[in-house]
Amino acid sequence: MRNPWRKLPPSAFVLPEDEVKLKSQKRTIEGNIEFKVLPIPFMGDLRKARVILLLLNPGFSNDGMSDIRMHEHCAKHRCSDYLQRSRNNLLHKHGKRPAFYMLDERFAFFVGFDWWYKNCRPVIEKIGFKRVQNHLACVNFFPYHSARYTHLREMVPSQKYSIDLVKKAMKAKKIIIIMKGAKIWKREMLEDGLERYPELFTAKNPRKSILSPKNLGPKIFEKCCRALDSR
Repeated sequence: MRNPWRKLPPSAFVLPEDEVKLKSQKRTIEGNIEFKVLPIPFMGDLRKARVILLLLNPGFSNDGMSDIRMHEHCAKHRCSDYLQRSRNNLLHKHGKRPAFYMLDERFAFFVGFDWWYKNCRPVIEKIGFKRVQNHLACVNFFPYHSARYTHLREMVPSQKYSIDLVKKAMKAKKIIIIMKGAKIWKREMLEDGLERYPELFTAKNPRKSILSPKNLGPKIFEKCCRALDSR
């Protein structure tokens, strides 16, 4: 399946084909979803990653350097690196910098870095930063930001591509961990056999996305660390 994010205009934050579906569900999304920041349907190098995390959608925060202020700051001060990395991620282009760009130390003052670092800290402390930066990836069920997940009655077209990425991860026999939205992911990928996939695991606490022995279980945590640390 071709990557639909190649069609995202340079100054746009919403994929044109998604916008049509979103407008038809305006009452549901109004005030709940933020369209002033770049979407994150996935993050990291999905081809080289050894562990894939499944979540619902990228969050949105007004704490610290909020998501909107972050984008405005980057535009004003010409922080082309972050904005370009964000857009390159949509095209699966990663260069020599960490593929999981939200864990790049250059962006340590951003809200996204803080969130991901806290949730990946147990693994980082065990196997090191670089392994996690380059061998971890995630796929969001819905690509656009919101403070709280809002489920739509109809999927937007780009979600089909995200599901296709998960299907490819299954075919490549990668470890897949559902951190949030287990029922949604399993329902939408019922015919694809996600629920029966032998390398599928689910976090114990759906309200937390921390990769820890407590949330994953000691055996799965160790399995995850071994996969990320393998050469």
